[in-house]
Amino acid sequence: MDAFIAARYPFSSFAKKYLKAGGADTIDSDAVDSAKQSIINAISAPERQARASSDSKSRMVSYALARVILAALGKPGTARKFANGEADAAAAKLDEEKEDVFFEVAKDFFPSLAGEDDEYNVSLADFLKCGSGLANAKIERGKVFLDKTELLGLLRSAIAFKIIDLPRIKPSEVPPLVREAIEEADEWLPSETFRGTAGGRGGAGEIEGKYLDLSCVKKIRAGLEEGRRYYGSMALAIACLRDGLAKDDAKKVMEEYVANCRRSTHPFTAREASATLDWVYKHPTLRFSCRTMKENGLLDDYCEACLFRYKTR
Repeated sequence: MDAFIAARYPFSSFAKKYLKAGGADTIDSDAVDSAKQSIINAISAPERQARASSDSKSRMVSYALARVILAALGKPGTARKFANGEADAAAAKLDEEKEDVFFEVAKDFFPSLAGEDDEYNVSLADFLKCGSGLANAKIERGKVFLDKTELLGLLRSAIAFKIIDLPRIKPSEVPPLVREAIEEADEWLPSETFRGTAGGRGGAGEIEGKYLDLSCVKKIRAGLEEGRRYYGSMALAIACLRDGLAKDDAKKVMEEYVANCRRSTHPFTAREASATLDWVYKHPTLRFSCRTMKENGLLDDYCEACLFRYKTR
């Protein structure tokens, strides 16, 4: 079964062991082209990325090369879309697997996993690696109990997180064939450098984006009072993540936010904001939620002109 899982799920530890053992073909132009195309598809045609998830052993090599290319490219927005596409395709496939295969893949991510047939449980520590919504979770004796749909959702988040946890690689450190693919992908993919339109010295006020330009997020950037500053930093960090900002640019936005927060007996520090930013960027599947903003007191009411159609989000 190990070889079967390795071929179908190249992000698993089964595939990693297979590649280390030399069980895959050597790197060739077809594998590199396939890796490059899967990244491009993540931006231009996500449905092709999902269909490209074949069960062949060469898929393991292509997947590994795609992560090398993504790491060298340094485009967080592209990496996130690639990870989400791979995770979505894997979750759909896992939903149709036999119980023994589904369980083995899930346990690969959550070693504490126990149970079967829609009645599972994982340790609280395993759940917190990728889980959210702990307030609504069923917890008993340090374990979180899940049905299959809930476990599948948790697994999908874990897969995306693992895929986007890229190694540090410089283009100069890879073979010429891969370096050429990196250059070609970089030319094709959209730029992810966020710059202001007014010119100036490159301050945080000039950093823009689809989410950062929302009226509710602009109000947060202007600063909040004590009691709401942490929730504001969380929402702002997620907006930076969803806009694909490099972490250095996101840090500038957070520093601006800290400076704008109202002075109080207990000041909100840059260190606190940085800790929030670090946590958010380690969980790349987090989504911007108008509902959570409202529940945390950051919105009096939903924005009537919201670009993201809050009623369905």
